[in-house]
Amino acid sequence: MASGRNNTAAGPTSAPVIQTPYMKVMARQQQAAALAAAKAARIQTILQEKTQAQNQLRRLPAPECKSNAKAKFKPVKAENFAERHCEKLQQPKEPVALGKIQAMPLDQRKALLLGEKWNVYIGDDVVWEKIPKNLLMTVSTKAQEAYAKGDKGISLPKDSIDRQTVSFLLHFLVETCHRTIPFKLPLRPTVTLNLALVKAGILLGMELITAPIQQSLIEYIKAEIPQYEEISIIERDLENDAIFRRLVDKLVYWRYKGMIPDPDKFEAFLAQHKTLSDAMDKHSEELNFRSNLRQERAMERRELIAQYKAARAEAKEARKEHQDKDTEILNTVRNKLNGKLGGGFKIQTVTAEEARLLRRR
Repeated sequence: MASGRNNTAAGPTSAPVIQTPYMKVMARQQQAAALAAAKAARIQTILQEKTQAQNQLRRLPAPECKSNAKAKFKPVKAENFAERHCEKLQQPKEPVALGKIQAMPLDQRKALLLGEKWNVYIGDDVVWEKIPKNLLMTVSTKAQEAYAKGDKGISLPKDSIDRQTVSFLLHFLVETCHRTIPFKLPLRPTVTLNLALVKAGILLGMELITAPIQQSLIEYIKAEIPQYEEISIIERDLENDAIFRRLVDKLVYWRYKGMIPDPDKFEAFLAQHKTLSDAMDKHSEELNFRSNLRQERAMERRELIAQYKAARAEAKEARKEHQDKDTEILNTVRNKLNGKLGGGFKIQTVTAEEARLLRRR
């Protein structure tokens, strides 16, 4: 037994293997290399199977043709492609403002220029030839009405407006679709030309396009009184527009305040322009009605305030009387308890009012 223990003690012993960081890194790299090799082998097998399947398909006999006629391929025409490309643009639900067109990407704006072309007429004269229908349908209610009737263009009444103004507006719309960075509708040099541009927008159904010009003219009227020529144009061409309403409001206010520079000349001018005179009189009546209504409401409000104050004063007086009465009863009860009232006894009977007060205390 002793020799066995000695042999065991003298025999070789297996020392534990200590892995250094370098050995750990090498082991991970070997493991990763083995996984990559397995993955590559798998991919190679899949590619071989796919190649074999394709080769088998190629060996299959071709299907028999029932007709010996050769297929004819027709080239796609650019016009047909443009029409198919713009089918969704032909009938928009409602015209859009200029800002929405300018916010479109360039390719969408250029798409508005494709498709069918229309003409714009003033009477029998052609103002603009071959303007894109899709562009007109996008910005003009007049174009939508013409399309619903089956027309192939927009017709304006004869001598309703000069052709230069219409051409200016249409040219701006086409340029907006061409430019990479579109610009705003520019103001024209004079107030008269800008008024004509607003009128063109109304006749063409493009009020949303000329809205910035309209707002600029309203600001101009707010700042100063227009010239007599400009007032005549506004009365004749823009009777139902916000510019005319703003002009009437301004003139009525200046006449009421006595701020008209030449009142006699202005009254003579009104005598020759019945539409403006009637509009100012009607607006003055509305202002007087509103003023009278405000005065009546103010009077009613003052009466209600007076009634409220009287009711508060009455309630305050009643409350004071009630407090004085309670104070008087309390003094009586205190005197009874102290024996100051006749009889010499400290405990006496009390009345109903005194009992009520004692219960409250």
